[in-house]
Amino acid sequence: MTEEEKKKAMETFNALIEEARKNNVNMTMDEINEEIRLARAERKQREKEKAEHK
Repeated sequence: MTEEEKKKAMETFNALIEEARKNNVNMTMDEINEEIRLARAERKQREKEKAEHK
């Protein structure tokens, strides 16, 4: 990942956090990262199940 990509990712991430705070969702970085891990695991499982059904 280039420095420009890292900068853009952080800007996007910070914008998401700010939007969440506006909606009274206060989460720590650890909580956000855990949610991301769970979402990725769920997506991976769905993709696995979809591949098995083909």
